[in-house]
Amino acid sequence: LSQYSEQELLQMSIYDFLTPDDVKERPLQFDAVKEGKTVVVERIMKLKDGTLNHLEITSKLLTDGRLLSLVRDVAERKKAEAAILLSNERYNLVSKATNDAIWDFDILTNTTIRTGDGFKTLFGYENESTNNPANDRIQLIHPDDIEKVKESQRQIFTNANEYYWEQEYRFLKRDGNYAVVYDKGYIIRDDKGNAIRMIGAMQDVTRQKENETHLIKLNESLLAKSVELADSNAELEQFAYVASHDMQEPLRMVTSFLLLLEKKYTNTIDDTGKKYIHFAVDGAKRMRQIILDLLDYSRVGQNYIEPKELDLSELLQEIESLYRRQIEEKQAVIVFDSLPVIIASESPIRQVFQNLISNALKYSRPETPVRISIEAIDLNEYWQFSVTDNGIGISKEYHEKIFVIFQRLHNLEKFSGTGIGLAVTKKIIEKLGGKIWVQSEEGGGSTFYFTLKK
Repeated sequence: LSQYSEQELLQMSIYDFLTPDDVKERPLQFDAVKEGKTVVVERIMKLKDGTLNHLEITSKLLTDGRLLSLVRDVAERKKAEAAILLSNERYNLVSKATNDAIWDFDILTNTTIRTGDGFKTLFGYENESTNNPANDRIQLIHPDDIEKVKESQRQIFTNANEYYWEQEYRFLKRDGNYAVVYDKGYIIRDDKGNAIRMIGAMQDVTRQKENETHLIKLNESLLAKSVELADSNAELEQFAYVASHDMQEPLRMVTSFLLLLEKKYTNTIDDTGKKYIHFAVDGAKRMRQIILDLLDYSRVGQNYIEPKELDLSELLQEIESLYRRQIEEKQAVIVFDSLPVIIASESPIRQVFQNLISNALKYSRPETPVRISIEAIDLNEYWQFSVTDNGIGISKEYHEKIFVIFQRLHNLEKFSGTGIGLAVTKKIIEKLGGKIWVQSEEGGGSTFYFTLKK
Protein backbone atom coordinates (compact mmCIF):
# COMPACT_ATOMS: atom_id res chain seq x y z
CA LEU A 1 0.00 0.00 0.00
CA SER A 2 2.74 2.43 1.00
CA GLN A 3 5.15 1.73 -1.91
CA TYR A 4 7.99 1.38 0.68
CA SER A 5 10.16 -1.74 0.94
CA GLU A 6 10.19 -3.90 4.05
CA GLN A 7 13.64 -2.60 5.07
CA GLU A 8 12.44 1.01 4.73
CA LEU A 9 9.31 0.32 6.75
CA LEU A 10 11.32 -1.17 9.64
CA GLN A 11 13.18 2.14 9.99
CA MET A 12 10.01 4.31 9.95
CA SER A 13 7.45 5.29 12.61
CA ILE A 14 3.67 5.66 12.19
CA TYR A 15 4.10 9.43 11.96
CA ASP A 16 6.19 9.08 8.81
CA PHE A 17 3.12 7.81 6.96
CA LEU A 18 0.61 10.40 8.16
CA THR A 19 0.27 14.03 7.16
CA PRO A 20 0.84 16.61 9.94
CA ASP A 21 -2.62 18.10 9.43
CA ASP A 22 -4.28 14.71 9.77
CA VAL A 23 -2.38 13.95 12.99
CA LYS A 24 -3.23 17.38 14.38
CA GLU A 25 -6.95 17.01 13.65
CA ARG A 26 -7.20 13.36 14.72
CA PRO A 27 -4.54 12.42 17.32
CA LEU A 28 -3.59 8.76 17.55
CA GLN A 29 -5.61 6.91 20.18
CA PHE A 30 -2.79 5.06 21.99
CA ASP A 31 -4.51 5.34 25.37
CA ALA A 32 -7.57 3.51 24.08
CA VAL A 33 -5.36 0.75 22.65
CA LYS A 34 -3.52 0.42 25.97
CA GLU A 35 -6.86 -0.09 27.68
CA GLY A 36 -7.39 -3.16 25.50
CA LYS A 37 -9.90 -1.63 23.16
CA THR A 38 -9.97 -2.36 19.46
CA VAL A 39 -9.62 0.99 17.72
CA VAL A 40 -10.79 1.53 14.12
CA VAL A 41 -9.76 4.81 12.52
CA GLU A 42 -9.62 6.32 9.06
CA ARG A 43 -6.40 8.03 8.08
CA ILE A 44 -4.88 9.79 5.11
CA MET A 45 -1.58 8.09 4.31
CA LYS A 46 1.27 9.76 2.45
CA LEU A 47 2.71 7.34 -0.11
CA LYS A 48 6.36 7.15 -1.14
CA ASP A 49 5.71 9.08 -4.36
CA GLY A 50 4.03 11.89 -2.39
CA THR A 51 0.44 11.04 -3.27
CA LEU A 52 -2.20 10.62 -0.57
CA ASN A 53 -4.46 7.66 0.02
CA HIS A 54 -7.36 6.84 2.35
CA LEU A 55 -6.73 4.01 4.82
CA GLU A 56 -8.77 2.26 7.47
CA ILE A 57 -6.57 1.07 10.37
CA THR A 58 -7.83 -1.45 12.92
CA SER A 59 -5.47 -1.67 15.97
CA LYS A 60 -5.40 -3.98 19.00
CA LEU A 61 -2.81 -4.61 21.74
CA LEU A 62 -1.75 -8.26 21.99
CA THR A 63 -1.17 -10.01 25.31
CA ASP A 64 2.59 -10.05 24.80
CA GLY A 65 2.59 -6.24 24.51
CA ARG A 66 2.89 -6.06 20.76
CA LEU A 67 0.56 -3.85 18.70
CA LEU A 68 -1.26 -5.57 15.86
CA SER A 69 -2.69 -3.30 13.13
CA LEU A 70 -4.71 -4.25 10.09
CA VAL A 71 -4.54 -1.65 7.31
CA ARG A 72 -7.12 -1.54 4.50
CA ASP A 73 -7.17 0.64 1.39
CA VAL A 74 -10.60 2.42 1.43
CA ALA A 75 -9.91 4.95 -1.34
CA GLU A 76 -12.63 3.53 -3.61
CA ARG A 77 -15.13 3.51 -0.79
CA LYS A 78 -14.34 7.14 0.03
CA LYS A 79 -14.83 8.07 -3.64
CA ALA A 80 -18.20 6.30 -3.64
CA GLU A 81 -19.20 8.05 -0.43
CA ALA A 82 -18.16 11.41 -1.90
CA ALA A 83 -20.16 10.68 -5.05
CA ILE A 84 -23.21 9.77 -2.95
CA LEU A 85 -22.81 12.92 -0.91
CA LEU A 86 -22.55 15.01 -4.08
CA SER A 87 -25.56 13.23 -5.51
CA ASN A 88 -27.56 13.92 -2.35
CA GLU A 89 -26.53 17.57 -2.38
CA ARG A 90 -27.60 17.92 -6.01
CA TYR A 91 -30.86 16.14 -5.28
CA ASN A 92 -31.56 18.58 -2.45
CA LEU A 93 -30.63 21.56 -4.63
CA VAL A 94 -32.94 20.39 -7.42
CA SER A 95 -35.78 19.87 -4.97
CA LYS A 96 -35.28 23.43 -3.67
CA ALA A 97 -35.02 24.93 -7.17
CA THR A 98 -38.34 23.57 -8.39
CA ASN A 99 -41.91 23.90 -7.18
CA ASP A 100 -42.43 20.19 -7.81
CA ALA A 101 -42.36 17.50 -5.12
CA ILE A 102 -39.27 15.39 -5.94
CA TRP A 103 -39.20 11.71 -4.94
CA ASP A 104 -36.88 8.68 -5.21
CA PHE A 105 -38.61 5.28 -5.25
CA ASP A 106 -37.05 1.83 -4.77
CA ILE A 107 -39.14 -0.48 -6.93
CA LEU A 108 -37.66 -3.71 -5.52
CA THR A 109 -38.60 -2.88 -1.92
CA ASN A 110 -41.65 -0.84 -2.91
CA THR A 111 -40.54 2.05 -0.67
CA THR A 112 -39.83 5.73 -1.17
CA ILE A 113 -36.15 6.29 -0.36
CA ARG A 114 -36.41 10.05 0.05
CA THR A 115 -38.57 13.04 -0.79
CA GLY A 116 -37.81 16.67 -1.53
CA ASP A 117 -38.93 19.91 0.09
CA GLY A 118 -41.82 20.18 -2.38
CA PHE A 119 -43.84 17.77 -0.25
CA LYS A 120 -43.86 20.40 2.49
CA THR A 121 -44.58 23.43 0.30
CA LEU A 122 -47.23 21.69 -1.81
CA PHE A 123 -48.81 19.19 0.55
CA GLY A 124 -47.71 20.15 4.07
CA TYR A 125 -45.58 17.09 4.95
CA GLU A 126 -42.37 17.70 6.92
CA ASN A 127 -39.52 16.10 4.99
CA GLU A 128 -37.33 15.67 8.08
CA SER A 129 -39.87 13.62 10.00
CA THR A 130 -38.96 9.95 10.42
CA ASN A 131 -42.66 9.15 10.25
CA ASN A 132 -43.24 11.30 7.19
CA PRO A 133 -46.46 9.97 5.54
CA ALA A 134 -45.10 11.11 2.17
CA ASN A 135 -42.50 8.33 2.39
CA ASP A 136 -45.36 5.92 1.72
CA ARG A 137 -46.90 7.92 -1.10
CA ILE A 138 -49.05 5.10 -2.45
CA GLN A 139 -51.16 5.17 0.74
CA LEU A 140 -51.97 8.85 0.18
CA ILE A 141 -53.57 8.29 -3.22
CA HIS A 142 -57.34 8.66 -3.34
CA PRO A 143 -59.04 5.26 -2.92
CA ASP A 144 -60.83 5.66 -6.24
CA ASP A 145 -57.52 6.33 -8.05
CA ILE A 146 -55.10 3.91 -6.40
CA GLU A 147 -55.79 0.90 -8.64
CA LYS A 148 -55.45 3.07 -11.74
CA VAL A 149 -52.02 4.23 -10.54
CA LYS A 150 -50.82 0.73 -9.61
CA GLU A 151 -51.97 -0.76 -12.90
CA SER A 152 -50.28 1.97 -14.95
CA GLN A 153 -47.02 1.35 -13.06
CA ARG A 154 -47.26 -2.44 -13.52
CA GLN A 155 -47.65 -2.04 -17.26
CA ILE A 156 -44.68 0.33 -17.52
CA PHE A 157 -42.37 -1.63 -15.19
CA THR A 158 -42.89 -4.93 -17.07
CA ASN A 159 -42.09 -3.38 -20.45
CA ALA A 160 -38.28 -3.28 -20.74
CA ASN A 161 -38.50 -0.64 -23.51
CA GLU A 162 -40.35 1.87 -21.35
CA TYR A 163 -38.43 4.43 -19.30
CA TYR A 164 -41.05 7.05 -18.49
CA TRP A 165 -44.17 6.82 -16.36
CA GLU A 166 -46.83 9.50 -15.90
CA GLN A 167 -50.24 9.62 -14.27
CA GLU A 168 -52.79 12.12 -13.02
CA TYR A 169 -54.58 11.35 -9.76
CA ARG A 170 -55.80 12.78 -6.43
CA PHE A 171 -53.29 13.00 -3.57
CA LEU A 172 -54.12 13.49 0.12
CA LYS A 173 -52.63 16.61 1.70
CA ARG A 174 -51.82 16.96 5.38
CA ASP A 175 -54.84 19.23 5.92
CA GLY A 176 -57.17 16.41 4.83
CA ASN A 177 -58.03 17.84 1.40
CA TYR A 178 -57.12 16.18 -1.88
CA ALA A 179 -54.97 17.85 -4.52
CA VAL A 180 -55.07 16.86 -8.18
CA VAL A 181 -51.48 15.99 -9.11
CA TYR A 182 -49.62 15.22 -12.30
CA ASP A 183 -46.95 12.64 -11.40
CA LYS A 184 -44.11 11.59 -13.70
CA GLY A 185 -40.98 9.52 -13.23
CA TYR A 186 -37.87 8.19 -14.99
CA ILE A 187 -37.31 4.43 -14.61
CA ILE A 188 -33.82 3.00 -13.93
CA ARG A 189 -33.33 -0.58 -15.11
CA ASP A 190 -30.60 -3.17 -14.49
CA ASP A 191 -28.58 -4.97 -17.18
CA LYS A 192 -31.47 -7.41 -17.73
CA GLY A 193 -34.01 -4.64 -18.24
CA ASN A 194 -35.70 -5.09 -14.86
CA ALA A 195 -37.10 -1.90 -13.31
CA ILE A 196 -35.22 -1.31 -10.03
CA ARG A 197 -35.68 2.36 -9.27
CA MET A 198 -37.70 5.39 -10.34
CA ILE A 199 -36.98 9.07 -9.75
CA GLY A 200 -39.70 11.59 -10.40
CA ALA A 201 -41.65 14.72 -9.51
CA MET A 202 -45.23 15.62 -8.66
CA GLN A 203 -46.97 18.81 -9.74
CA ASP A 204 -50.06 20.21 -8.03
CA VAL A 205 -52.46 20.93 -10.92
CA THR A 206 -55.58 21.47 -8.81
CA ARG A 207 -56.03 25.09 -9.87
CA GLN A 208 -55.38 24.19 -13.50
CA LYS A 209 -58.02 21.43 -13.40
CA GLU A 210 -60.50 23.81 -11.75
CA ASN A 211 -59.85 26.35 -14.50
CA GLU A 212 -60.30 23.65 -17.16
CA THR A 213 -63.60 22.61 -15.62
CA HIS A 214 -64.72 26.23 -15.47
CA LEU A 215 -63.74 26.77 -19.10
CA ILE A 216 -65.59 23.64 -20.19
CA LYS A 217 -68.75 24.84 -18.44
CA LEU A 218 -68.27 28.32 -19.89
CA ASN A 219 -67.80 26.91 -23.41
CA GLU A 220 -70.90 24.77 -23.00
CA SER A 221 -72.84 27.83 -21.90
CA LEU A 222 -71.50 29.90 -24.81
CA LEU A 223 -72.31 27.11 -27.24
CA ALA A 224 -75.87 26.94 -25.94
CA LYS A 225 -76.20 30.72 -26.25
CA SER A 226 -74.72 30.68 -29.76
CA VAL A 227 -77.27 28.06 -30.78
CA GLU A 228 -80.03 30.21 -29.33
CA LEU A 229 -78.62 33.25 -31.09
CA ALA A 230 -78.36 31.38 -34.39
CA ASP A 231 -82.00 30.27 -34.05
CA SER A 232 -83.01 33.83 -33.18
CA ASN A 233 -81.09 35.24 -36.15
CA ALA A 234 -82.68 32.69 -38.47
CA GLU A 235 -86.12 33.69 -37.20
CA LEU A 236 -85.31 37.39 -37.62
CA GLU A 237 -84.01 36.82 -41.16
CA GLN A 238 -87.14 34.88 -42.02
CA PHE A 239 -89.27 37.63 -40.50
CA ALA A 240 -87.38 40.32 -42.47
CA TYR A 241 -87.87 38.37 -45.69
CA VAL A 242 -91.59 37.77 -45.12
CA ALA A 243 -92.19 41.31 -43.83
CA SER A 244 -90.36 42.90 -46.75
CA HIS A 245 -92.20 40.73 -49.24
CA ASP A 246 -95.60 41.45 -47.67
CA MET A 247 -94.87 45.17 -47.32
CA GLN A 248 -93.90 45.58 -50.97
CA GLU A 249 -97.31 44.50 -52.23
CA PRO A 250 -99.37 47.29 -50.60
CA LEU A 251 -96.73 49.82 -51.61
CA ARG A 252 -96.98 48.71 -55.22
CA MET A 253 -100.78 48.97 -54.93
CA VAL A 254 -100.57 52.51 -53.49
CA THR A 255 -98.17 53.58 -56.23
CA SER A 256 -100.31 52.04 -58.97
CA PHE A 257 -103.55 53.65 -57.75
CA LEU A 258 -101.92 57.06 -57.35
CA LEU A 259 -100.58 56.89 -60.91
CA LEU A 260 -104.00 55.79 -62.19
CA LEU A 261 -105.61 58.63 -60.25
CA GLU A 262 -103.22 61.15 -61.82
CA LYS A 263 -103.79 59.72 -65.31
CA LYS A 264 -107.60 59.47 -65.13
CA TYR A 265 -108.23 62.82 -63.46
CA THR A 266 -105.33 64.76 -64.96
CA ASN A 267 -107.75 67.42 -66.27
CA THR A 268 -109.51 67.96 -62.96
CA ILE A 269 -106.51 67.85 -60.57
CA ASP A 270 -104.69 71.13 -60.20
CA ASP A 271 -100.93 71.54 -59.98
CA THR A 272 -100.97 71.31 -56.17
CA GLY A 273 -102.82 67.99 -56.30
CA LYS A 274 -100.39 66.68 -58.89
CA LYS A 275 -97.50 67.74 -56.65
CA TYR A 276 -99.03 65.83 -53.72
CA ILE A 277 -99.48 62.74 -55.88
CA HIS A 278 -95.82 63.03 -56.97
CA PHE A 279 -94.68 63.24 -53.33
CA ALA A 280 -96.79 60.22 -52.38
CA VAL A 281 -95.50 58.12 -55.31
CA ASP A 282 -91.88 59.16 -54.62
CA GLY A 283 -92.29 58.30 -50.92
CA ALA A 284 -93.73 54.88 -51.77
CA LYS A 285 -90.84 54.20 -54.16
CA ARG A 286 -88.28 55.20 -51.53
CA MET A 287 -90.02 53.05 -48.94
CA ARG A 288 -89.88 50.09 -51.32
CA GLN A 289 -86.14 50.71 -51.89
CA ILE A 290 -85.55 50.83 -48.12
CA ILE A 291 -87.34 47.49 -47.77
CA LEU A 292 -85.24 45.97 -50.55
CA ASP A 293 -82.01 47.30 -48.96
CA LEU A 294 -83.05 45.98 -45.56
CA LEU A 295 -83.67 42.60 -47.13
CA ASP A 296 -80.18 42.68 -48.68
CA TYR A 297 -78.69 43.56 -45.30
CA SER A 298 -80.45 40.66 -43.58
CA ARG A 299 -79.20 38.25 -46.27
CA VAL A 300 -75.48 39.10 -45.88
CA GLY A 301 -73.56 35.86 -45.30
CA GLN A 302 -76.26 33.62 -46.78
CA ASN A 303 -75.99 31.58 -49.92
CA TYR A 304 -72.33 32.38 -50.58
CA ILE A 305 -70.95 29.97 -53.13
CA GLU A 306 -67.81 27.94 -52.47
CA PRO A 307 -64.63 30.10 -52.42
CA LYS A 308 -62.57 30.01 -55.59
CA GLU A 309 -59.63 31.77 -57.22
CA LEU A 310 -60.78 35.31 -57.92
CA ASP A 311 -58.73 37.68 -60.12
CA LEU A 312 -59.56 41.10 -58.68
CA SER A 313 -58.26 42.95 -61.73
CA GLU A 314 -60.78 41.11 -63.94
CA LEU A 315 -63.53 41.70 -61.35
CA LEU A 316 -62.89 45.44 -61.28
CA GLN A 317 -62.90 45.61 -65.08
CA GLU A 318 -66.41 44.12 -64.99
CA ILE A 319 -67.50 46.64 -62.32
CA GLU A 320 -65.97 49.44 -64.40
CA SER A 321 -68.14 48.35 -67.35
CA LEU A 322 -71.21 48.28 -65.11
CA TYR A 323 -70.69 51.94 -64.11
CA ARG A 324 -69.61 53.12 -67.56
CA ARG A 325 -72.36 55.75 -67.84
CA GLN A 326 -71.58 57.33 -64.44
CA ILE A 327 -67.85 57.16 -65.22
CA GLU A 328 -68.36 59.07 -68.46
CA GLU A 329 -70.62 61.64 -66.76
CA LYS A 330 -68.10 62.25 -63.97
CA GLN A 331 -65.07 62.06 -66.28
CA ALA A 332 -63.81 59.46 -63.84
CA VAL A 333 -60.61 57.43 -63.93
CA ILE A 334 -60.35 54.19 -61.93
CA VAL A 335 -56.76 53.02 -61.35
CA PHE A 336 -55.93 49.50 -60.16
CA ASP A 337 -52.55 47.94 -60.84
CA SER A 338 -51.16 44.57 -59.74
CA LEU A 339 -54.15 43.45 -57.71
CA PRO A 340 -53.81 39.89 -56.36
CA VAL A 341 -55.67 36.73 -57.17
CA ILE A 342 -57.47 35.78 -53.93
CA ILE A 343 -59.45 32.79 -52.68
CA ALA A 344 -62.97 34.01 -51.93
CA SER A 345 -66.63 33.79 -52.83
CA GLU A 346 -67.22 36.17 -55.74
CA SER A 347 -70.62 37.62 -54.81
CA PRO A 348 -69.71 39.37 -51.51
CA ILE A 349 -66.36 40.65 -52.83
CA ARG A 350 -68.08 42.09 -55.90
CA GLN A 351 -70.66 43.81 -53.66
CA VAL A 352 -67.94 45.37 -51.47
CA PHE A 353 -66.06 46.90 -54.40
CA GLN A 354 -69.28 47.98 -56.12
CA ASN A 355 -70.50 49.80 -53.00
CA LEU A 356 -67.18 51.60 -52.45
CA ILE A 357 -66.76 52.58 -56.12
CA SER A 358 -70.42 53.67 -56.33
CA ASN A 359 -69.97 55.91 -53.29
CA ALA A 360 -66.77 57.40 -54.71
CA LEU A 361 -68.65 58.30 -57.92
CA LYS A 362 -71.69 59.61 -56.03
CA TYR A 363 -69.92 61.78 -53.43
CA SER A 364 -67.61 63.58 -55.87
CA ARG A 365 -66.87 67.27 -56.00
CA PRO A 366 -68.71 69.31 -58.65
CA GLU A 367 -66.76 70.22 -61.76
CA THR A 368 -63.85 68.00 -60.68
CA PRO A 369 -62.92 64.86 -62.66
CA VAL A 370 -63.17 61.84 -60.35
CA ARG A 371 -60.07 59.78 -59.62
CA ILE A 372 -60.41 56.45 -57.81
CA SER A 373 -57.30 54.45 -56.88
CA ILE A 374 -57.47 50.85 -55.65
CA GLU A 375 -54.42 49.15 -54.09
CA ALA A 376 -53.55 45.98 -52.14
CA ILE A 377 -50.85 45.26 -49.54
CA ASP A 378 -49.71 41.79 -48.46
CA LEU A 379 -49.89 41.49 -44.61
CA ASN A 380 -48.88 37.81 -44.26
CA GLU A 381 -52.21 36.29 -43.19
CA TYR A 382 -54.32 39.11 -44.64
CA TRP A 383 -54.69 41.25 -47.73
CA GLN A 384 -55.25 44.92 -46.96
CA PHE A 385 -57.11 46.85 -49.66
CA SER A 386 -57.61 50.59 -50.03
CA VAL A 387 -60.09 52.52 -52.19
CA THR A 388 -59.07 56.19 -52.42
CA ASP A 389 -61.08 59.00 -54.03
CA ASN A 390 -60.79 62.79 -54.42
CA GLY A 391 -64.38 63.47 -53.42
CA ILE A 392 -66.08 65.69 -50.84
CA GLY A 393 -64.58 63.79 -47.91
CA ILE A 394 -66.04 62.98 -44.50
CA SER A 395 -65.65 64.91 -41.27
CA LYS A 396 -63.76 62.91 -38.59
CA GLU A 397 -66.77 62.93 -36.22
CA TYR A 398 -68.71 60.81 -38.75
CA HIS A 399 -66.03 58.16 -39.44
CA GLU A 400 -67.87 55.57 -37.31
CA LYS A 401 -71.41 56.76 -37.97
CA ILE A 402 -71.26 56.12 -41.72
CA PHE A 403 -71.09 52.34 -41.14
CA VAL A 404 -74.33 52.29 -39.09
CA ILE A 405 -77.45 51.14 -40.93
CA PHE A 406 -79.72 53.93 -42.25
CA GLN A 407 -77.31 56.68 -41.13
CA ARG A 408 -77.15 59.44 -43.73
CA LEU A 409 -74.93 62.54 -43.70
CA HIS A 410 -76.73 64.40 -46.51
CA ASN A 411 -80.36 65.13 -47.42
CA LEU A 412 -82.15 63.38 -50.28
CA GLU A 413 -82.22 66.49 -52.43
CA LYS A 414 -78.42 66.53 -52.53
CA PHE A 415 -77.60 62.80 -52.63
CA SER A 416 -79.99 59.87 -53.15
CA GLY A 417 -79.88 56.55 -51.30
CA THR A 418 -81.06 54.91 -48.12
CA GLY A 419 -77.83 54.97 -46.11
CA ILE A 420 -77.37 51.23 -46.01
CA GLY A 421 -74.55 50.60 -48.53
CA LEU A 422 -71.62 51.00 -46.09
CA ALA A 423 -73.47 49.07 -43.39
CA VAL A 424 -73.83 46.15 -45.80
CA THR A 425 -70.16 46.49 -46.77
CA LYS A 426 -69.06 46.42 -43.13
CA LYS A 427 -71.22 43.38 -42.39
CA ILE A 428 -69.79 41.49 -45.40
CA ILE A 429 -66.18 42.27 -44.42
CA GLU A 430 -66.72 41.19 -40.81
CA LYS A 431 -68.48 38.00 -41.94
CA LEU A 432 -65.33 37.21 -43.94
CA GLY A 433 -63.14 37.73 -40.84
CA GLY A 434 -61.80 41.18 -41.76
CA LYS A 435 -62.38 44.78 -40.70
CA ILE A 436 -63.07 48.08 -42.46
CA TRP A 437 -62.28 51.69 -41.56
CA VAL A 438 -61.93 55.09 -43.22
CA GLN A 439 -59.40 57.92 -43.25
CA SER A 440 -60.84 61.18 -44.50
CA GLU A 441 -61.38 64.85 -43.85
CA GLU A 442 -64.07 67.13 -45.16
CA GLY A 443 -63.16 68.43 -48.62
CA GLY A 444 -60.03 66.27 -48.86
CA GLY A 445 -61.27 62.99 -50.32
CA SER A 446 -61.54 59.62 -48.56
CA THR A 447 -59.63 56.34 -48.32
CA PHE A 448 -61.56 53.24 -47.27
CA TYR A 449 -59.38 50.41 -45.97
CA PHE A 450 -60.49 46.83 -45.45
CA THR A 451 -58.79 43.50 -44.80
CA LEU A 452 -59.55 40.00 -46.05
CA LYS A 453 -58.13 36.75 -44.69
CA LYS A 454 -56.04 34.87 -47.20
